[in-house]
Amino acid sequence: MAPFLRRLWVAMLTRDREEAGTDSRIALTVREDGADRLYHLFPDTPQNDQERGQPNLYEVPEELVLSAKISPERFVVAGVDIRGDDAWQPEVFFVWGERLGDGAIIPLALNLRPDFTPENQRVTLSTDPDEGPSGIPLQRVSLGTQQTRIESLLLAINTSSAEDSGTDDRLELRVLPTGLPLLTQRVPFPDDTPQEDLETGLPNLYESRVGIPGPFFPAFTRAQLLPNSISLAIAGDDAWTPSSFFMFGLDSHSFANRPVREVVPLVHLPEWNLAPLSTDPDEGRSEVVLPLVPLLPLQPPAPPPVISQQVPSEVLSQLALQ
Repeated sequence: MAPFLRRLWVAMLTRDREEAGTDSRIALTVREDGADRLYHLFPDTPQNDQERGQPNLYEVPEELVLSAKISPERFVVAGVDIRGDDAWQPEVFFVWGERLGDGAIIPLALNLRPDFTPENQRVTLSTDPDEGPSGIPLQRVSLGTQQTRIESLLLAINTSSAEDSGTDDRLELRVLPTGLPLLTQRVPFPDDTPQEDLETGLPNLYESRVGIPGPFFPAFTRAQLLPNSISLAIAGDDAWTPSSFFMFGLDSHSFANRPVREVVPLVHLPEWNLAPLSTDPDEGRSEVVLPLVPLLPLQPPAPPPVISQQVPSEVLSQLALQ
């Protein structure tokens, strides 16, 4: 079976600037080796769709992804289009997928803040040519390896829509690579962002650097992580229950002078199957270990060759006589 993608997600963040949001519809495009493979117009959702300073987290319908037959081994270019003249200014746009068969998590494209501000000019999408282009290709990224230097983390999370799933307490991300001290970071950081932080039924998108007081942010690699190296804790008894949680390691960060080239999948929970977080033991757990996603190669292993062994003619003769 060809190694096509089975599922596809998009996380995006609108700039926190006046008139950065839009009521026009946004579309994801995917081309493979120059040929159109997928065009998906995102529908209206209960999220704050493309509102100023707000994130969005969407999954493309699985049947559409399967019918597109996107092979991540080929030259895949994702892009974003706008369908209207109500201009939109994105700040972050990330596209990744899950491969059919082995479930490998494959990053496809990532634009962080610097990628959307070439020469300090904000990228504006609109069908009005006086405001900007109606669509742009996104920065291609590669699947990282066990040795990729992870300099920052990208978290895409969604709080459950069940009643009282959100929290006003802070979370703390903890990473303990072998050979390094415990690295931590508050989530969200800073304590209050323009986003609706950890609110019921809403997504969040955070870029974060984990470190030790100083501040000091040492890089680490996937090879330094053990199955229990990453955990998430909560600082109070206002319970928080997510519906999904994704975390990726980046080989750069938004304040660096170089774009992200490699992305390492670290935690991938499309359906949260861990306990709620709370310091109240009757409501949840104060800390949970986040399971590491297997880092599978971009090129899936070929099936073993079928070796046919010729049966000697004398054996065939004996079988015929039985």
